[in-house]
Amino acid sequence: MELMQVYPLALEPIFKTALWGGHRLRPLLGYPSGEELTGEAWILSDQGQQLSRITNGNYAGRTLRDLLQQYPQEMTGSSSYTPFPLLLKLIDTQKPLSVQVHPNDAQAQQMEQQPFGKTEAWYILDSTPRSKLYVGFCQRTTCEEVRATSQAGTVDRLLHTVCPQVGDCYFLPAGTPHAIGADLLLFEVQQSSDITYRLFDWNRVDEKTGQPRPLHIEQSLKCLNYECGPIQPTPQPLTPQGTEIVSTPYFSVIRREISGSQRLPQAGFSILVGLTGEIEVKANGVSTSLAFGKTVYLPAALKEVEITGSPKGEFLHVRI
Repeated sequence: MELMQVYPLALEPIFKTALWGGHRLRPLLGYPSGEELTGEAWILSDQGQQLSRITNGNYAGRTLRDLLQQYPQEMTGSSSYTPFPLLLKLIDTQKPLSVQVHPNDAQAQQMEQQPFGKTEAWYILDSTPRSKLYVGFCQRTTCEEVRATSQAGTVDRLLHTVCPQVGDCYFLPAGTPHAIGADLLLFEVQQSSDITYRLFDWNRVDEKTGQPRPLHIEQSLKCLNYECGPIQPTPQPLTPQGTEIVSTPYFSVIRREISGSQRLPQAGFSILVGLTGEIEVKANGVSTSLAFGKTVYLPAALKEVEITGSPKGEFLHVRI
């Protein structure tokens, strides 16, 4: 059996157009802006046919899925490949997204024959005084009340509204009603699922089709947690590794600062996402930069990497 050449794997973003998107993501990640509105950059994906590609080293041009299937033990620490559990995104909004709800694992398997539901978290990278998030219900509600307000086009009145600040993180378990408002740039970590049920779309019309976008009222009503109250920002304790942004059974994210050079020990696979500064990630003779939004996958077989920041850098460290 061919041995894997283990090194930090730099990933290419996958850009997704959206009627609510903006023009920031492509330039921020070093690509020409283009005319289409870009709502999302999938910076790590093994979801469906949206597959991240390696951009550096001997595996440049290969997909993340290729390596996960060929070298499951080296890549994940497990001897058998299963669907990769995480999907990472950057999201840029010029207009609000629809009010949505996502299924849990059991609901996803029953309703869509998909392995994962969608629990997620948002980390705010940029906002304005006008920016809003809609996260959870203001108070407990009922299926009947949500159905009635959905039909009347007023379901947003049931939702808890906040003005997020840069550095806030919101954890959204499956079943939480939510929407991202306009003028926001955020990082999203989620289970690897693209199942989205639209509960409400602000009564707007898609300019391309001249029609309202489809809603998924019945699916939403089956998945909603009607006892979900207002979602507050997660506590962010300082740990020896850095600032713990969010820690859940599905994923954890730590914001780390780096000045000079330090060793980063590995326990299983992990993912690094650049925030600020000039950062280099080095291991086994391969070096790759970690600029804003740049994503590097560290295989489980890579027991230690060297990270250098000049003069100071920040990055997110994502693990399960």
